[in-house]
Amino acid sequence: MSTALVSCSKRMMTTQLRELESDGLVHREVFAEVPPKVIYTLTDKGESLRPLFSELSKWGIKNVLEPRMSL
Repeated sequence: MSTALVSCSKRMMTTQLRELESDGLVHREVFAEVPPKVIYTLTDKGESLRPLFSELSKWGIKNVLEPRMSL
């Protein structure tokens, strides 16, 4: 299965990640290095969304991607 990435500015990505962090879905770890290094990981709360996203992905493949392929 392939995925499509939409162009996203660094500012927008940072804004979205900070929102996910404030919602408790991701953990942000900053390393004091040059250049700066930041790693984001899912929290337990974020991990709890995996089954939901998996089902949404299956639905999208069945109802969006497959019908396009049959055209």
